[in-house]
Amino acid sequence: MRKITVGLLSIILILFLTGCVNNPEVKEAFAKSDKIVSDTYEQIGIDEIVEAKNTNGEFEYQFDEPFTGEIFILASKEQIENNISEEEFFANDTQFEKIIEDSSDDFNIRRNGTSYFSVQKATVKNIDNLLIKTKWNDDFLLVFAPQK
Repeated sequence: MRKITVGLLSIILILFLTGCVNNPEVKEAFAKSDKIVSDTYEQIGIDEIVEAKNTNGEFEYQFDEPFTGEIFILASKEQIENNISEEEFFANDTQFEKIIEDSSDDFNIRRNGTSYFSVQKATVKNIDNLLIKTKWNDDFLLVFAPQK
């Protein structure tokens, strides 16, 4: 009897979950969220997101072709609480600037279950190789937004 009950509950659960996936309201909600994410990426001009693995205060990145645009440093809430926005970061000797709250450069993304917030940015022109120097000892995200 117990096996039959578990079997019936499993079938009901599968049917319920299948019904949610086929529900037009659920599909519409997913479509709207995809569009919002896509619009946000397009508005910011995100070309690539890279996890910067900090090694002895340096991170190197090689571009496939010369890059001109903005490089954003994104940090988690925990990193912001540890004052990453107060740290000095340099991109090929160009110092990053703090992001002004509620400006067009103030954005966040969600990656691997964690929210990351833009904290600093640098504008660069025609670089093939990126060398970031900092005293910050933790990893962080970089977002590349090419010049439009």
